[in-house]
Amino acid sequence: EFPGSSLHEEGMAHFKSGFFRRWPMLALSGVVILTLLALCFAPTRPVWRHAKFTLPLCDKKFPNAKSSGLHAPVCTPSPSSDGVSGESSSSSLSCSRPATDLAIVVPFIPRQADKLERSIRLWALTDYFPCDTSLPHHKHVDLIFQLTNDFEDFPEVKTRLEAALQLANVVGCFRAVRYLSMRLTKEQDQYTST
Repeated sequence: EFPGSSLHEEGMAHFKSGFFRRWPMLALSGVVILTLLALCFAPTRPVWRHAKFTLPLCDKKFPNAKSSGLHAPVCTPSPSSDGVSGESSSSSLSCSRPATDLAIVVPFIPRQADKLERSIRLWALTDYFPCDTSLPHHKHVDLIFQLTNDFEDFPEVKTRLEAALQLANVVGCFRAVRYLSMRLTKEQDQYTST
């Protein structure tokens, strides 16, 4: 045995027993201190700026608009068998909810027409097809393309979208496809529409 080796072993044992028992607490203390320092010296939070519309975008009233609320389910007792005697009892209900009409609105500016057309053409692929036409849900969904300008000023956009929908064979996914023009004035137009 070398002189001083037992001293070395005692020192290592003391180091291991003290340090390794306390290191989780030391690490947690360090994390807390660093977090507090980061909070104290962090720059101020960013200020989010929202677009301000000086003119009203829509001043029309829609008195004939349907309510957007969901319809209550319609429930009827359904006879069920108890499985033993074969006798039926009316202990369960069969409920259905009337379908809610839905509109998918796609607002866009004229220069986004190319991207929109390419997106619609993707619907022709099986993985991207937007509906299951064997289910009745498509009878309650309208697809609305809403141009910030006027479709009359951009007739080729409407023609290209119609052609893309026909090519993708998705017209059957919607009850109706509509083309609406926002006709925003220069003051209202917060987008780059050129």
